Amino acid sequence: DIAKTKIKGKLYCQNMLDIKINNKYDVIISMFAVFNHLKSLQELEICFLNLKNFVIQMIFCMPHFLAL
Repeated sequence: DIAKTKIKGKLYCQNMLDIKINNKYDVIISMFAVFNHLKSLQELEICFLNLKNFVIQMIFCMPHFLAL
């Protein structure tokens, strides 16, 4: 709720494995090491395959290693 008051734009709070978005975006920002909550490499692959449906070009900067 706090983010909604400070950020101009659309915010989504959904499971990355089955997120549904009706638009395509240039950039999607996923904060706070959310990828570390995935439980397997298979979930990571499902997540990336799902996210590519909503992003024009995917570039990831992951400063922390995944805890898989």
